[in-house]
Amino acid sequence: MQIGVIHQGAGNIHSVCRGLKAVGCEPVILTNGADLLRFDRLVLPGVGSFATGMRVLENQGMIEPIHTHVEAGRPFLGICLGAQLIMENSNEFGSHDGLGLIPGGVEYIPKAPGVRVPHVGWAPVLADRDWGCTWLKDQNPGSHFYFTHSLVCAPADETHVLASVEYGGNRLVAAVHKDNILGIQFHPEVSTRRGLSILKNFVDA
Repeated sequence: MQIGVIHQGAGNIHSVCRGLKAVGCEPVILTNGADLLRFDRLVLPGVGSFATGMRVLENQGMIEPIHTHVEAGRPFLGICLGAQLIMENSNEFGSHDGLGLIPGGVEYIPKAPGVRVPHVGWAPVLADRDWGCTWLKDQNPGSHFYFTHSLVCAPADETHVLASVEYGGNRLVAAVHKDNILGIQFHPEVSTRRGLSILKNFVDA
């Protein structure tokens, strides 16, 4: 099976592709919006700034095809920055519009004495909703995944929060979910067999 992997100009795209290959599919890196609708499943990975990511998607003609894909009910997975780009807006270095696939914004991790930002490292992911009908269905709440981020999603509707992580005395959103869309702040492609299990469930959806 071929999986479309959207290249938004920076980040972890090659490690994501390795993860997808490890679960038995063929990732195809996409740099032109005209190619997106050929794929039943799309992954939007990324690290870097929100504004730059959105600018690349716009310049490559990706935004409308992404919406068409999602509106058709096809699986869509956002990873790290890709999860943040799913939201309506971000306050990173100003105010910027996102894809608007899930209502809400993206905010900085709250600062506190002794709390290091960015949040980097392994941390347990907690369940805010039942994972049974999502691509996290094989995971146990409290399983550790690898994070590296300074901002987090802040959905307007709490029912779109699928999972959280506790950091610096705050409970931060670790995964957002709506229908055929999943955005995960952690990196499944480097989170050993647990992360690969999420990618496998996405591929098999």
